[in-house]
Amino acid sequence: MKRSISLFLVLIFLISAFFCGCKKNGNKNDYAVTNDGIINVGVLLPLSGEAENIGDKISDGLNYAYKLAPGVNINNDKKHLINLIYEDINEGVEDACEKFKGSNVSAVICYSSTSEITDKIVSSFKNESTALIFTDCNSDSVLKADNALTIGIPFSYQASVASSYFIDNGFKVGAVVSPGNDYGKNASKLFKDTFISSGGTSVSEYNYNCEDANFNANTIAGSELEFVFLVGSEQDTAELYTQLKTAGVTIPVMLSEVLDKTVIEDKMFDGAVYISKFEQDDSNYIGTDFIKSYAKMNDMASSDITTATAYGYDAYMMLYGALMSFNSNSNSLSSIGNTDNFESSAPVQVSASQVLEALKTAAHMGVTDSITFSDNGAVNTKFLYLGTVQNSNAIMLNKYNYNNEAN
Repeated sequence: MKRSISLFLVLIFLISAFFCGCKKNGNKNDYAVTNDGIINVGVLLPLSGEAENIGDKISDGLNYAYKLAPGVNINNDKKHLINLIYEDINEGVEDACEKFKGSNVSAVICYSSTSEITDKIVSSFKNESTALIFTDCNSDSVLKADNALTIGIPFSYQASVASSYFIDNGFKVGAVVSPGNDYGKNASKLFKDTFISSGGTSVSEYNYNCEDANFNANTIAGSELEFVFLVGSEQDTAELYTQLKTAGVTIPVMLSEVLDKTVIEDKMFDGAVYISKFEQDDSNYIGTDFIKSYAKMNDMASSDITTATAYGYDAYMMLYGALMSFNSNSNSLSSIGNTDNFESSAPVQVSASQVLEALKTAAHMGVTDSITFSDNGAVNTKFLYLGTVQNSNAIMLNKYNYNNEAN
């Protein structure tokens, strides 16, 4: 059943306390990003290893956007080619970041499946003005760094949607399973407090991937719990889900944000509920147009287009729009699809700090949402989806809007 539900965020003070933090300003290394008519963009993704599927799909979205908009006009008649520099996050985060610094990149588009890797990226650029655009939101270090932005879903929104879903279905007692790092424990507590504040009775907290891990699928199978909420990367939550089902768990199980739904399109996951930022939704006309055009260009089924691909597209186009803002006489979308005459030209001085400020203040009509940022760099989420798996197919279940009126 597809339906649209209006939803307010709850426990704002908790959201602020655990996930917002304060941006710390200070003197940063700055540099020109217009290098002899070339604008370099760093792309740091898992191009190998267990999260390779996510990296590949984000890359697909980036490359699709790049084909549509390979260059920008700056200062009216100055044309600059954009150059994407790819690095595999699994071949050394620090080394990749140093390469980006040496290339005077205008920004770095990143995805990492763990908060530990995210923290390394942020730390590597702590003295730089370089904009970091994350397609995930799994570490509060992103929300504290003054040069980091994320278009991924802040966990406060996920906690609100999950709580609403479980309460609406009459559940009062459940469990949350999260990574054992600081971010995971904060996420677990935030969900627990949000659920109880919304009318729930109790939430048991379990963690994994840590020395004091207490998650045990058999323990949950033998309990009186009414639901389980799994928090983490989809590689982790898919594995946890499999363990629960193998142990005989039959109560509802929800997965936190899923970027590649093909991971869970399997009979094992039939009945699973998951959080998503991008689904086939006719009310999102920009997203619908993207699905149609991307599927046609790549000769694929529209149902196979993932959130990861949409995030890659949005991250690039958001940066493209910020770069185009330096051309006062040009609409930022006017040259999309125009690949003619984009040749290197005399350099025009645009600095990394200027690009960062343009991104912070931009309002981008993305395919995943209308993208603007709060003061801490988190995206101002307008809506989320819940999906479910039926007959090995992931489909949209509900849409939740963060406003007064349902779409």
